[in-house]
Amino acid sequence: MLVAVLTMFLVFTMSGVAVLNLSTFTALESQNAMQSLKNQYDVESSVNVAMWKMQSLKNQYDVESSVNVAMWKINNVSDTFGSYEDGNVTVEYDSLTNELVASIDRFDKTYEIAMDLSDDHHFNRGIAATDSIDLNNNTLTVAADHSTRKFNFLPDADIDYFTDNATQVHTGYFKSFSGDTLNGIHIFTGSFLWLEDMVVNGTLVFTGRFITFAGSMTITAQADTNYAYPALVFTNASERVEIGTLDPADTDRISGAIYAKGTILLMENAELTGPVIGRVVSLDDDYDFLDSENNKYYKWTRGFGEYGNYSWPKHIGRWRVHSSHS
Repeated sequence: MLVAVLTMFLVFTMSGVAVLNLSTFTALESQNAMQSLKNQYDVESSVNVAMWKMQSLKNQYDVESSVNVAMWKINNVSDTFGSYEDGNVTVEYDSLTNELVASIDRFDKTYEIAMDLSDDHHFNRGIAATDSIDLNNNTLTVAADHSTRKFNFLPDADIDYFTDNATQVHTGYFKSFSGDTLNGIHIFTGSFLWLEDMVVNGTLVFTGRFITFAGSMTITAQADTNYAYPALVFTNASERVEIGTLDPADTDRISGAIYAKGTILLMENAELTGPVIGRVVSLDDDYDFLDSENNKYYKWTRGFGEYGNYSWPKHIGRWRVHSSHS
């Protein structure tokens, strides 16, 4: 009898252990399955996010690339080439409203860039040049909409316009002018000229070479809300114009545009409003043009032909981006 009891006890004990082992094994298998499913879910979710990002970035890249192409076509070919289709991207440019819109609808996502473009010209910039703008580690302070820009051409000074409207035309070489006050438009046709401590309420036009400013030059161009005249015009492409002085006792104060077919060097001790326009413009000192206070000079300027006679490049005015996905 005792043997039978012990045998039954042993059987039940082993059965209990087996059940416990089976339960533990089942629990471990369930946990492993759940962890595997969690890993699979996380990986697949990350893949979906990555795919969504890649598709969105692909749309953005294609639209922005098409915008760059459209801008190049508008600036270098014709406004009519600003509207076109490139694969999935549609680009439309309205030359009347100056609005450029590029959009794509792909991968159940829409991406659109819309911007307002307006003509950009040299007199809208603090410094504008064709070949180079060399700050030489100096600081130029201008408003953002008057920042420097390189153009592929210079406007043409209309010498006939200045002559027809001149107060006086000064001829002759090796002449000096000192301490004079001049009003209106004055044209100087000779070379090797020396101007010192002049006060000018108007415009000086030089057609020759080797023009030297000495002392303190004060030149204030005529301008109002409707028009502007330049302060200085140098039409000889070989002339190297130097504005400013190395003598701290002297200061050149020039209000109005400075234009030269050649090189303009902005030295120390000069107060300028800008714009400054030349083939090459180089700075030898820090400058603050105070252009916001002198915005009347930042407009198309008389003496350079009709504004509509030029094919002007564009610049970005307002920029709007819209994206969505379903």
